[in-house]
Amino acid sequence: MDSIEDIYKRQCLMKRASILKDHHHHALFSLLPSGKRQQQKMEQRIENIQLPEIERVETYMSWSVFNLIFCFFPLGLVALIFSCKVDIASRNDDQESAMQSSFIARLLNLISTLVGIIIFIIIITIKVYWS
Repeated sequence: MDSIEDIYKRQCLMKRASILKDHHHHALFSLLPSGKRQQQKMEQRIENIQLPEIERVETYMSWSVFNLIFCFFPLGLVALIFSCKVDIASRNDDQESAMQSSFIARLLNLISTLVGIIIFIIIITIKVYWS
């Protein structure tokens, strides 16, 4: 009858043989000086992965909400709609549409802010004049 140590050594050798057979030419394993294979470190595998660089498109969402509440409501609402379109287009990887919607949202937000400032100045002027 085999001892526990002999059974353990035999099981380890069988396991090693099956691992070497399964991963003989696998890219995740590299050959050690002893002839055995070792799994490469995770950092080395991650460094080899090249992700495409995606340009982040500005949504101007907070500026749109500000204009919707405090400045000129109609343009703020339309700017908010275009800001949402930017977000949707970015999620669908449609960079061209996202860039166009971002440009329109920025333009509408700028106009809405200027109109809001002009209306504020007119209201202050009327209050001072009629007081």
